[in-house]
Amino acid sequence: MIIRQVFAAIALSGFAALSSAAPVTSGAYAITSMYVNGSASYGSDSTVTGVAQTQDGYDGNGRHISATGSASLAGAKIGASAQYTSGSALPLGSALWGGYGQAGMIDTFYHSNAQGSPFVWSSGDSAHFTLNVSGAATVIDSLGRYDGSTPDLKAGGFVFFTAYDLQGNTTFSYTIGLTAFDTTYYQPGVGYVPVNDMLESGSETFDVLFNPSGDFGWQVSLYTYATSIGAANQAEATADFSHTVNVAYLAPTGSTFSSESGVFAAALAVPEPGSLTLLGLGLAVIAAARKRRKG
Repeated sequence: MIIRQVFAAIALSGFAALSSAAPVTSGAYAITSMYVNGSASYGSDSTVTGVAQTQDGYDGNGRHISATGSASLAGAKIGASAQYTSGSALPLGSALWGGYGQAGMIDTFYHSNAQGSPFVWSSGDSAHFTLNVSGAATVIDSLGRYDGSTPDLKAGGFVFFTAYDLQGNTTFSYTIGLTAFDTTYYQPGVGYVPVNDMLESGSETFDVLFNPSGDFGWQVSLYTYATSIGAANQAEATADFSHTVNVAYLAPTGSTFSSESGVFAAALAVPEPGSLTLLGLGLAVIAAARKRRKG
């Protein structure tokens, strides 16, 4: 089956444009959006087995804008970045300038027990994803400030995780804000919703656990933006999460899983604690054997 792809609309004009085009229903995708004096341009790419990549850039009028997106379902990773720099002032109230980079992946997991029959989920079972997010968002105006005091000079983004039932209905969602500006996001029909976690810069692993009660589809999306309306001289806004968001999955105890796409590698699953212990013992045995041979 194909999961119906749903993009969360964000309270940013660039993301509203990105959200209007669902590039894929299974696999990996990348989208870029550029705004030059309010005029928009877009790029996109999608694939199941390969790497989806897109990038765009602009240099002119004392400004530099760039945006990138990259995603691989087989590699279980996505990355995106956006940058805006200016050496000259923009009048307050002028049109939007900036870049938006987006990447994501979507798939469906089916679970079986040791006998090969469909796995029956109990109330104590959990689907366990880990999202390792690495990158940084910085905003610097002509005075070297990074405090949000420059009008409409912003950089940041979101990581969205969404789970669906096999009919395409959203059953679970989890959001990471990528800058101090992004403590909430706009969800149509609901309003502003707080993010679950925050990463402004550096690297952190987020554990996402939920009970889907059965086989499920899932999507991980990364959005980055760097924009200006009325920024000061020598302004710079950068959101670089291109290296990367890595995704891994641990199925419930007593089950194995397969993916609809067939490319999300089971080898990228989160190791169970017992597996890590056995791996450590195995490495110790190998090291001891090598030492004896050398002796």
